Amino acid sequence: MRATRQSDRLPRRAIAHGGPATKDSYIDTALQVGKYLVSSHARRNDDGHYTASVSIRSGHGSMAHDRVLRFVPVFDTQDRANRFAISQALTWIGARASATASSHLSTITRN
Repeated sequence: MRATRQSDRLPRRAIAHGGPATKDSYIDTALQVGKYLVSSHARRNDDGHYTASVSIRSGHGSMAHDRVLRFVPVFDTQDRANRFAISQALTWIGARASATASSHLSTITRN
């Protein structure tokens, strides 16, 4: 799968879920990966560390599905938190693609 960086086209926007938006509540990175839009987010804690989350969206309109993953590890920098979130999303997408390919392959070999 090819990932295209969307950050040049998409403005940083406030996160709509999880309470009111603050100056630290912005999507930091948006990538289109096949049928998925992956958006990472790093939020600065009171202690100065960052927590990571990622949104993996597919579909459009009433058929849209958005999976949001929030991670336990904390990071020293916003960049590290975002890279971790993106890597986890790509792993999840890869596992989904692999499972789909395996099920299609087993269907084909049975026929």
